[in-house]
Amino acid sequence: MANFVSDWASIAREANIIPSPTMTGSSIFPPCTNLPSTDIYTNTIVNVPIENIKKRYRFSNSKLEMLKSQVTSEAEVQNPSRVDVLSALIYKCAVTAARAQANSFKPSMLTLAVNLRPILDPPLATRAIGNMVSFIKVETTSVDEITIAGVVRELRKAKDEFKKEDHVNANKLVALHSENLPISNEFETYRSHSMCNFPLNNLDFGWGKPNKVTIPPIGVGFCFILMDSPSGDGIEAIVAVPETYVTQFENNKELLQFATPIN
Repeated sequence: MANFVSDWASIAREANIIPSPTMTGSSIFPPCTNLPSTDIYTNTIVNVPIENIKKRYRFSNSKLEMLKSQVTSEAEVQNPSRVDVLSALIYKCAVTAARAQANSFKPSMLTLAVNLRPILDPPLATRAIGNMVSFIKVETTSVDEITIAGVVRELRKAKDEFKKEDHVNANKLVALHSENLPISNEFETYRSHSMCNFPLNNLDFGWGKPNKVTIPPIGVGFCFILMDSPSGDGIEAIVAVPETYVTQFENNKELLQFATPIN
């Protein structure tokens, strides 16, 4: 989507520009005739709609570096990504808030949408056309497992699975994608989506760059979208919090140690 809109903006500014998408999908994933006949979404649990309150936070580059350093020292994960450490922080704060409101802990799951292009081995071109996206998940079944460092470590392990050479084919990816879909009501699901590193803040259709680009989190339960800050200083998170524990979430001391609320 980001590549398409970026090309659209370029053509709007200069009609003689010719987009150059990379059409390599068929060579990487040849047509298959033996994919699973069962719809991988058939058994996906559809949650009952929950009233959400939207909150927005800014995490500066300096705060993100502090968070990354903390994770590196505690989890021995080298160079964790900004998205991973921030997703883990928000997940921990959300689970903590839900637990405080309910006075009990329910097994929880963080799902993270991932762009396959940079993490496959070899990496795919940034402009490769297609839905090169899948999901990874981290399941936590006890309170002791809800640590930022532990969640980041599990996210790294899940991403490493996609880097294995034998996963770079359609059958393997479909199977792995199916395994990572949240299909059980035994877990409370928290969803993270990242639009970081996509050039949305630089789109110019001929009348200047936008002051702000916003994509609202869509889904049920707790979900959030991470986007590059328009100023270039860090990441903004748009968080949809169930109203039952929004007060506990927005007053979480660990969250406010790194986040600046945006009204």
